[in-house]
Amino acid sequence: MKINSLIRKIIKLADDPSYLRNYIYGMLKYFPVKSINNKDMKSIPIYCISLKNAKDRRDFMAKQVKKAGFENFQFYDAVDANQIDKNNLISKKIYDDFLSKKYHERSLTNGEIACSLSHGAVYEIIVEKNEKIALILEDDALFVSDYINSIDLSILPNGWDIVFLSSFYLVKPPLGHLVKNLYTTESWNGSCAGYIVSENGARKLAASYLPVIHAADGFVGRCMECDNKHADTFKQKGASTQIKTYLFYPDPIINGSTAGFWATSLPAFINKS
Repeated sequence: MKINSLIRKIIKLADDPSYLRNYIYGMLKYFPVKSINNKDMKSIPIYCISLKNAKDRRDFMAKQVKKAGFENFQFYDAVDANQIDKNNLISKKIYDDFLSKKYHERSLTNGEIACSLSHGAVYEIIVEKNEKIALILEDDALFVSDYINSIDLSILPNGWDIVFLSSFYLVKPPLGHLVKNLYTTESWNGSCAGYIVSENGARKLAASYLPVIHAADGFVGRCMECDNKHADTFKQKGASTQIKTYLFYPDPIINGSTAGFWATSLPAFINKS
């Protein structure tokens, strides 16, 4: 098993040389965050989903926020997977095990359910507060200051719902270049580590994330607009709404749990071996 883990890390390093850099940063409990001078991003409402008792992660995130100078940041206390009672959620129609098995050929894990419920609750908060735009983070997000400063929200097409700041890709660089550093989500392959949502996008997602049948990124991905629902094997499968999605590349946010940044990595990633 350790050999398999080592092989995966070597493959990851070959695919992304920054993996080694981030691993070293993680060992040093450091990430090179600089001040954000992008006015739109500096003042954007930010919700960071994090377990209430995740002190190390929260402390590290707070240091990043202070260095960046974000003005409107808050933690949202995530649903604790250890407190999940699937039978109770099924009886209350909060989680649908039948549909989960239909689309995934298995039940969702408690962690997947908890994560999806946490993101859904933030959508509801954004709608309740009538926030025109907000940034949603998971607590392992790492800020790439130069790329955050390069974000130009004015280039987003009319009617956009979500723009991803951190993505897994089918190919790099991604396909579907539009303008400057903005792309379609043609090559998007997951991750909800960091994304901007419009009020309308949050409203669509808040109205459709229950009952939970997908993990958070799977839910968002399946809700993506699709020109040909029959041809696509993922988009609009098990979705009750349609959202217009885009992404910024290179990633302004790094998913720390899958980038070799051990200081903030999820135990589920570290312990796969």
